[in-house]
Amino acid sequence: MNSAARERGELMNTVMLDALDLTKMIQATQRPRVADGVDPIRIGKTVFHYGVVTRSDSVLHVALDGNAARFSVQVGVDVRTTVHRDDPVDPATSYAEFLIQGDGRELARSGRMIYGEDAKRLEVDLAGIRNLVLTVTGGPGHTHASWADGVFSCNGQAPVTVLTPEFQSLWHEKKKFLQELADRHPDPRINGALIVGVRPDTPLLYPMAVTGKRPMTFLAQGLPDGLSLDPRTGIILGQAGKAGDYSVGLQATNAHGKAEAILTIRVGDTLCLTPPMGFLSWNVTEGLVNETFLRETAEAMVELGLRDVGYQYVNIDDCWQGSRDARGVLQPAAIRFPNGMKAVAGEVHSRGLKLGIYSGPCRTTCAGYHGSMNYEELDCATWQDWGIDYLKYDNAPDTPEAMRQALFDTVGEILVRGKRSIVYSISAGNIVRTAKHANLARVAGDLRDHWARRKKNHGEGVIESVERAVEFKGEQIPGFFNDPDMLMVGIHGRGASANDCTDCQGMSDTEYQSQISLWCMLGAPLFVSADIRMLDVPALRMLTNPEVIAIDQDPLCEAPRIIRIGDHNELWCRRLADGSSAIALFNRGENEATLTVPWADCGLPESCHVRDLWLRQDIGMVRASHAVSVAGHGVAVFKVLPLGKRESVLQ
Repeated sequence: MNSAARERGELMNTVMLDALDLTKMIQATQRPRVADGVDPIRIGKTVFHYGVVTRSDSVLHVALDGNAARFSVQVGVDVRTTVHRDDPVDPATSYAEFLIQGDGRELARSGRMIYGEDAKRLEVDLAGIRNLVLTVTGGPGHTHASWADGVFSCNGQAPVTVLTPEFQSLWHEKKKFLQELADRHPDPRINGALIVGVRPDTPLLYPMAVTGKRPMTFLAQGLPDGLSLDPRTGIILGQAGKAGDYSVGLQATNAHGKAEAILTIRVGDTLCLTPPMGFLSWNVTEGLVNETFLRETAEAMVELGLRDVGYQYVNIDDCWQGSRDARGVLQPAAIRFPNGMKAVAGEVHSRGLKLGIYSGPCRTTCAGYHGSMNYEELDCATWQDWGIDYLKYDNAPDTPEAMRQALFDTVGEILVRGKRSIVYSISAGNIVRTAKHANLARVAGDLRDHWARRKKNHGEGVIESVERAVEFKGEQIPGFFNDPDMLMVGIHGRGASANDCTDCQGMSDTEYQSQISLWCMLGAPLFVSADIRMLDVPALRMLTNPEVIAIDQDPLCEAPRIIRIGDHNELWCRRLADGSSAIALFNRGENEATLTVPWADCGLPESCHVRDLWLRQDIGMVRASHAVSVAGHGVAVFKVLPLGKRESVLQ
C-alpha cells in the first residue's frame, strides 16, 4: 500500500501476472506457458514458481483503468530444455530484451540479457496509465524469455489483457463476414444434432442451432414433462423423468421465413447419439487455460455463430488442476480459477453451452498434474457437483491392457450412476468399443498442425490420423464414435502442442478444409482447437458451413465406403438418413487433378441431383458421373440425391 492510499484508507489490491488471461500474448512460435510447481521458471540459478515463459519476439497488451499504482517483475532468459520439440535456441548466442511501455511511452527496458544471467528486476509507476504493453525481442532461434513474479498493485479495477490491434481488427472482419453471410442466407435453417440422448432425471441442455437473420423466435412442441423452451434463445432446459423417445417439433421464425424440424429426445441409457461438437483447449493453451479464457471462448462461440451450426461443448484439457484439499477433493488451480469451476460451468451454461473437464486413470496426467487413480468416486462426484457435461479421460501409458481396461471401466460405471448425463471420452490405446459406457475413443495419436508427420515422435499429421480412423470406421454406432483427434483449422502454427517444429506455419486453408471434410465424412467428433477469438475469416467460413456439418451430424451414423482411384486419389461415399448420399473426392497428391465419381460406383442410379456443399450451390441434374477439379491435398464434397426424391432434401 502506498502512502497516499494509506492516508485515504484504501486497500491496495495486488494481482499477479499469472492470473491474467495470457492466451492473448502473441509470440513468434508456439504459445506461452505459466510457471507452476510442475514446471517452474529458471533464470540463472534462481527458480521461480510464478510467471510466464514466452518466446521472442512476443507482445502482451494490458488494459488498466488509470488507477493502477505500479508493476514489478523479474525478467531474464529462461534455462529451458526441450525433449520432444525441435528447438533452435543456442545458449551461446541467444539473448532477449524486455520492454515495458505505457500509453505509448517507454517505462522500463532491461537491456540485452543472455543465457545464464541472473534475473533483473523492473518496476514501473502506473499512475494514470491505461494501456500497458509488455514486449520481448531477441534471437536467434526465438529465445525462451520469462516474466517472473510479476505483480500489479491497483487501487481500482484489476488489469485485463486485450487482443492486439491486429486481432481486434480481425474480429471486426469476422463480424462483417457473418453479416454478409446472413444477407446471402437470411432464411432460418435448423442445424446440428436432431437426436439427443439423456438419462432419466438428469439435466438436459439443448440449444437449438439455427442460422439466418436475427431477430428470431423459437418454438418446441411435444416436449416431455420436465423440459421447457426459452422462446427468445431457443434453449431447451430441464429434466425428463420418464424413459422413452419423444418427437419434438422445432420451429424457428424470422422476417424471411420459417424452418421446421423434428428433434428426437431419447430419455434412456444412451448418450451422444451424434458426434459431439465444440472446443478443446489443449492445442493452443496448454497450461494457460483459465476462467477468463473459457468465458470469452463461450462468448465467441455464440457471437461468431458456432453455436448456431451445432457446436455445444467448451472443453478443458490438462493443466487445470491445483491441489487436493484435506478431504482429497481436487481443486482447480487457484490463481487461474479464482471463482472455482462451478462458477465457470455456470458462465458456460448461461450461454447455452456445456462444459467439459479432463483427467486420467493414473496418479498423474500426461502433463504431470493430479490424476484420478484411487480418487475415481470422489472426482466423479466433484465433477457432477460442478456441473460438468463431458469427461476426457486420457491414456494410461505403460499399463497392461487388461489393467487399462479395468481403469477405464471403473469411471464409466461411476458416471452411469451419477446425477448428470456426462459424455465419456477415453484415450485408451487399442481399447475401442470394449470399454464400458465410453461414448468416444481415441483411435489415433496426438494430431499436430501438419498435413503429414514430419519426423518420428513429432505427432500425427492429418494423413496418419485419417488412415488410423479408417481402420476403425466400422466400429462406431450411435452412442459410440471414433475420435481421430481435434480440428487444426485456423491454428496456422500458433499452437503450443499443435506443432512440434519451431517456425511451423501450420497447414494451408486447402488442407484445413480437407481435414474438416474428412472428419465429417467419417462421422468424427468436431472439436475446434484454435483460439476461437483469433480465427481468421477463412477458418470461420469452414467451421460454420452448416451443409458440410450436416453430414457429420447425420443420425444414421453410417461409415463411408472408400474407393481408391489412381495412385493418390480416393472416392468416399456415405449414405445419409434422408435417402441422399454424401460424396467426397480426395486428392492426396501435391498437384491439382480432375477427379470423377461414377454414380454406379456409389450404388446410385443413372441420373442424380448434385449440390456442392462447400460452395452451397446446386449443380443440378447430372447423368452417369460427375467430374471436378480438386486442388492438391484438397477435398470436394457433394450431396447427391437420386432423381425422384424430393429436392427439398438438398436445401
